[in-house]
Amino acid sequence: SRNNSSNNNNNSKTLPEHCSILQSTPPPPKTKMVQFAENLEPLDTTDSGHKVDDAKKFKFSTRDNSLSKWQNQHSRNKEEERLCTGPVLGALEVVCDPYLDVEAPFTFLDGKFAHLDDIWQRCQEGWENDHKKINGVDSKDHHHESSLSHSFRKACQGVPVTTSCCGLVNNDDERIHALVPYLNKHWAPKANKRLEKYGASVHAFLWHWQNVQGKSDTFILLLRFCELSSPS
Repeated sequence: SRNNSSNNNNNSKTLPEHCSILQSTPPPPKTKMVQFAENLEPLDTTDSGHKVDDAKKFKFSTRDNSLSKWQNQHSRNKEEERLCTGPVLGALEVVCDPYLDVEAPFTFLDGKFAHLDDIWQRCQEGWENDHKKINGVDSKDHHHESSLSHSFRKACQGVPVTTSCCGLVNNDDERIHALVPYLNKHWAPKANKRLEKYGASVHAFLWHWQNVQGKSDTFILLLRFCELSSPS
């Protein structure tokens, strides 16, 4: 009986004050983070079948929401502002994905100023059909050697292909980064002399965005055409 009474006394001992507070504290409510997650719209399914949260998409600059990077004349980059003489007419996209191919056909990207479409159309036609004169003679018979598109491709040879993994893999991103300043220094000034009659200028531009999945960054080489600014 003595043992039973001692056990009863032990069970009736008062807990320390801090323990009793913990016991009486109600469970915390759901955090805002949990509540926010419950209110998210259903997840989208991409072409690859992976589900991507809508909230995550807006943390990345994709191709679709990065058009303004090349369409806008004003830029944080002073060199780009210097080269872009007026409103952006449009651009030629060089094939860079999945690998850089300057010999492949270009993609024409339209600008956002409809009232400049006439100038942009002339630039597109002149890109392949404009021929420089050799010794005062029209060089149409040597179209492949004198067009603006050919002069661009030839200029790209000035920046050699870089490789990684002991020369097994071409490092296209590194070459694209090197091509932009090289073309603007050695090719664009000559091309712009031939574009003056169209009221336009051209320069190389690095278009960049991030991907929700797969390759983290995409770099595209553009040839951006701008209207020639009127003399003040």
